[in-house]
Amino acid sequence: MTDAEDLRMAAGRLRDLTRPTPEQIRELGSILYGLGEIERGDGRFDRAVATLDEAEGAYGSLDPGPDVAQLVADVVIRRARVHAEAIHPLSAITDAQKAVLGCLDLAAGPARSPARLAVARVLAHAAHVQLAVGGDPDLVAGAADFALREIIGGLGPGESLPLSPVDAGTVALAGKIAAIVHTAGGRPQLAAAAQWLAGMVSDDPVGPSPTDVQRVRDQPTLAAVLTETGNERYLGVLTARPTDVRLLVPAMRVGTGAAAGYGTVLGDLQLETSGPAELLVGLESHALFAWASQQGDVTMRYQFRTFGLKWLAAVVNFGQRYAEEGLWPAATDAAAWLTGIVGQLIPFTLFDADVRRDVLSIMDWQEMIYHSSGDPEAAARVAEARASIRSSEP
Repeated sequence: MTDAEDLRMAAGRLRDLTRPTPEQIRELGSILYGLGEIERGDGRFDRAVATLDEAEGAYGSLDPGPDVAQLVADVVIRRARVHAEAIHPLSAITDAQKAVLGCLDLAAGPARSPARLAVARVLAHAAHVQLAVGGDPDLVAGAADFALREIIGGLGPGESLPLSPVDAGTVALAGKIAAIVHTAGGRPQLAAAAQWLAGMVSDDPVGPSPTDVQRVRDQPTLAAVLTETGNERYLGVLTARPTDVRLLVPAMRVGTGAAAGYGTVLGDLQLETSGPAELLVGLESHALFAWASQQGDVTMRYQFRTFGLKWLAAVVNFGQRYAEEGLWPAATDAAAWLTGIVGQLIPFTLFDADVRRDVLSIMDWQEMIYHSSGDPEAAARVAEARASIRSSEP
């Protein structure tokens, strides 16, 4: 019997309990968290996502508190890693920022306390996820540097840095990423410092490869895109210097109440850009809309006809760029997000011809993507839903 089978059996026993105690619910969450990691390592990404969804639900059912918030953040950042490896950029960025903002307030108290080290771990992985999915290098730098600062915070000259294996892994990951993005951004002193920190936990520290550095250099920052498109007026609102370590994920650019509005601004900017810049603003637009929706922003709730259509446009444009390159996992990730957005727009299709037209067009695109990616069952579900909308036309 494999470790995964043992964990599935243990989880099954806990699920069968009629009235599980909080301790048993925690145990279930922990088992599912470990199982999700095994499934991620085996490349069973869809299964890992489902397992981690259940883990999040288990932890989320507990009485709220700092420890539960950290447990949930750990699950969500692990799911973000799964999505990144599965080439699901929209889902990965959404989970990365959800994890960060779910635990960031816990980074308080004494330097290098267990709580602060746990937050540092989440930030290091958030930096890695954003780097993997083509996120803003300035945000990647901010998240990696934040993680490193939490690890070494409060150290005096000549003091040693005792690290557990987990914390050493945080330093190694954050240090490597920071060295790459700072080298690419022309900040050699910060790059050297990050590499030195990573070298503290490795007998053979290796500097950033030219390939990794060039890949980041080819990835524009949002600040650069805004400048190049003549939208400098948004620089002071949406961006900050990476060395400020102030913006760590897209949702931190603005408050929740303004997220949908700026999601619209960035979504519209897709029409003025191409290549990596177009993908970046599409990713950022989606992240802002998703955060506003998750937080129950009244703007999204009461003006969803307007902002839902803008969100649809940003996501389908993003997915189409990947479809044109034959990168079907990213395209189907977009198609999956569209299903949720369309579901919230369906009531408007009953009396608004413009919304009905746009929704039906989106569903045509979804069906095409699912057929092209080899998922006829998903395509059939979209076709059935589309037929239902057409049958209800006035």
